[in-house]
Amino acid sequence: MSNQTLGRCYLEAFEYMCKNGGALVHGSKTVMGNGRQRTTLHAWVLVGSEALYDPEVAPEMARILSRAPSKPEHDYTTVNYRYRERYRYSHKEAVAWSDKTGSAGPWEGTYWRVDDAGAVVRRNVYPRARTRSRD
Repeated sequence: MSNQTLGRCYLEAFEYMCKNGGALVHGSKTVMGNGRQRTTLHAWVLVGSEALYDPEVAPEMARILSRAPSKPEHDYTTVNYRYRERYRYSHKEAVAWSDKTGSAGPWEGTYWRVDDAGAVVRRNVYPRARTRSRD
């Protein structure tokens, strides 16, 4: 994993999808090996049904070696990693989210919400402290 890509997976996966096609995926990635596992939130691009582009292991494509029997379309492994999808975006959906938020992701969870008018707005992650009025 290079220092240049660490923490930039959302942007780099989005840019790769825009240039090369595929489905943008947000989920988690578990590093497997040496008897230890470490899971992080991550973004990658599915290229067809048998390969994926992971910005942290680029420039090679990673070949999907196996899929979980319970959810084969959302849980799969490569040589050193296990990927679990949480959200999959088509090109059109990813570009729409990027246009609405000004961000390459992540777009789910506590970062954004859709208001009553259907607009995507930033969620107030850190609410203002309430002040008590003096009587």
